[in-house]
Amino acid sequence: MVKLDADVILGDDRRLDIHELTPELPEHDRVRRAALGVGMLVTHRNLFYGGSSKPRLHTRREVAVACRGDPRFIGQPKYTGLAATAFLVNERHVVTAGHVVDARHVGDLSVVFRYLAEVDWRDNLDGDCPPYDLEPSQVARVDRILYCSTAAATGDLAVLHLADAVDPATAIPLELAKRQSLRNGPGFSMIGHPRGLPCKAVVGRADLQTWPRVWSFDARSVQTDVDALQKNSGSPLLDRFGRVVGVMSHLTEPHGGNSDYDRVLPETPGRAWCSRLDLIADLLADLGIPGI
Repeated sequence: MVKLDADVILGDDRRLDIHELTPELPEHDRVRRAALGVGMLVTHRNLFYGGSSKPRLHTRREVAVACRGDPRFIGQPKYTGLAATAFLVNERHVVTAGHVVDARHVGDLSVVFRYLAEVDWRDNLDGDCPPYDLEPSQVARVDRILYCSTAAATGDLAVLHLADAVDPATAIPLELAKRQSLRNGPGFSMIGHPRGLPCKAVVGRADLQTWPRVWSFDARSVQTDVDALQKNSGSPLLDRFGRVVGVMSHLTEPHGGNSDYDRVLPETPGRAWCSRLDLIADLLADLGIPGI
């Protein structure tokens, strides 16, 4: 039975954990390298020290079936607070979706990089999911919200300034695609932290003419059928070269109005909206942010 608060994808769940990406496959390698600059946006109320010099995250084991009949992510450690995705555009700035930080106090936000990114993370868990210890370098505290918009005309976007520069040994900024380079078609990928889980990737292949695709776009937004769930907000949408072309904004209304499928992204074209890269690039240039 699917719980009412479960996120569901109709069909196969084709997301991969980052350690499952194979460097020998070019499309996997591009996404794997881009994932180094993708982090999980968290609130301080779920980030604590508890007498230790290392920050920790409150987590519990995932119990909901994200895809009907596919339990492979059940049992993974799930961060229990506000969770969204943000990505580096240079060592001091991250981009995310505006609705995620709208009305949030800037002092309550941090970005955690490389959350459970190691291959052997399952070996470090025993029984109930314990608090997850982080290295101090993995946590980047937000000290300013430079821009936040939730309006369609200006994009569902936010630019956050980090208190300290991120060590390149921890995270590397993503490359932005050139303006006006977006085209309809296959080969698109997405990286994020759905439901507060360890980082996942949907990897597109340009030689597959079906999924995932960019279905349509205009001056402000992009429609795509890439697998995404709640808390994927802020995830970068990548083109076939591993460059950012959009930022995950929101999903459409529940499929068929059935409450059992609340917050659903059916795998049919044009079901997820992303703010378009051109808006991001123009915004960063207007703010005088280097690295574009």
